[in-house]
Amino acid sequence: MLDSKSIPKADSFNGKVEDWSEWKFGFKSYITMLGLSGMVREAEANPEEPEILDMTPEAEHQAHLLYHLLVQLCKGKARNIARGVEEGNGFKLWRALLREYEPDAAGRHQGMLGGLLAPTSWANLDKHSFESKFVEWEQAIVEYERQSHKRFDDDNKVAVVLKCCLLYTSDAADDTPCVDLGGRRII
Repeated sequence: MLDSKSIPKADSFNGKVEDWSEWKFGFKSYITMLGLSGMVREAEANPEEPEILDMTPEAEHQAHLLYHLLVQLCKGKARNIARGVEEGNGFKLWRALLREYEPDAAGRHQGMLGGLLAPTSWANLDKHSFESKFVEWEQAIVEYERQSHKRFDDDNKVAVVLKCCLLYTSDAADDTPCVDLGGRRII
């Protein structure tokens, strides 16, 4: 485990659903630096709720550390969830946050898939803005695959990019790096 003074401060979570995925990504990295990620993965995978009474002293110590870290970092709705969880049981709190922000529901996964198949934010973007939105879309694919346990295959990716991106005729395209589509190019 690293000296806590050498670890940068973790970002707080505002409790908004739309910010969960980005915050969770950074938080998982943060708890890895603290040596908590293994126990958190176990708590996520275990079908039983983790109970303090059943924990080893080391696991109990990590549960307390995770609990207080989450309480300090979570705001709004997420902090209210923390108030309803057994004090000191960070593994139970983490699972409660996952249930709230990543409900295992087919409707949620279908909604995520719909957003991946028809990204609305790609219209009328300059090259730099498009690249940024494209990276966000790729991250959303990873999150969809992780949550749904289904693959968003390469054919789907290509179809979405071809459908949603601006297509130019070869005559109108400039020297921007692009993919040749037989008379049309995508930049």
